[in-house]
Amino acid sequence: MRVPRRLLLLGIALALAVAVYIFWTPIQIRYRIWRTKAGDTTSAARPHLCDLGDSAREPLMKAFEEDGADPAMGNLRLVTAHTLRCLRHDRAVAKAGSDAAREIAYADLPLDDSVEAIAHAFLREPDARKRDQMKLFVDELDFRARFRIYALLMAGPYPVALVVPTVDPYDRYPAMAPEPLRRAWCGDVAPVVRPILAGKSKLELDGDQIAAAATDLMGNRCDPADIDLLIQVTADNGPASTSALLALMANADRARIERLFAHRTPCPVVDRFYSALLQREEPLRVEAAALFDQVDIACLDRRCPAAVKDCRDYLHQRLLKP
Repeated sequence: MRVPRRLLLLGIALALAVAVYIFWTPIQIRYRIWRTKAGDTTSAARPHLCDLGDSAREPLMKAFEEDGADPAMGNLRLVTAHTLRCLRHDRAVAKAGSDAAREIAYADLPLDDSVEAIAHAFLREPDARKRDQMKLFVDELDFRARFRIYALLMAGPYPVALVVPTVDPYDRYPAMAPEPLRRAWCGDVAPVVRPILAGKSKLELDGDQIAAAATDLMGNRCDPADIDLLIQVTADNGPASTSALLALMANADRARIERLFAHRTPCPVVDRFYSALLQREEPLRVEAAALFDQVDIACLDRRCPAAVKDCRDYLHQRLLKP
């Protein structure tokens, strides 16, 4: 049976289109990587390779692994960081179903090698201007990528002016962030901020960032020992002491109130906490009052008028007053 001429031509055209699709994209990718190594610049927001999709990721990472440490390959490092960040952003958009930053920030994507490659491109770059360019748009990524990149850059040899990433940047979860968010923040960001708050790090934060870091450390309940850390920071009466005290009062967490009122807590901390507690909302005061029998009265007896016989009861009742 003879095949109609038009149908035959259509089949040939479709076969050629498939062949072009299969072979042309890899050729484009290799060409772009070659031109990148030669020094061709590209858009930071939308690099050429990003328009070729995820198929560009592995060849680019292979080129970076082979030549990314070469001092002469600054453009390769820059394009690698921009392209991998752009591809990750596109996957986050697809996951979130929106290109709005407030949606992308919460996109639940697993980590992959490309996230660390973004940070390694930065850490291998000796030119401060190129490093500054690599930081562009990083804060527009999904939460796992933002947290991991921040942790890797903070551990590197270069000073990095990045704001501490918060677990809930758009205040979507006023009570408690979901478990994936909390675990990611506790795993990557908390180890960075703990020594900063304790004054044991070369890194420094401004007042607003210290407050945000302390609040997230308490709010995410990463480790019970974090309560003791902030009690000690409050007792040290250093730059972070007020932020630590406010973070300790961020919500009515029974565990932290028990620890604050424990006998080993320094009296100045108990005193400051009690003073601030009187100004807080009723649920927190009631929760604290229920645990008040653990307070070392010696820390607070100066608050009782001389005529008061039962100081503990007096202080307890003050907490319950509306």
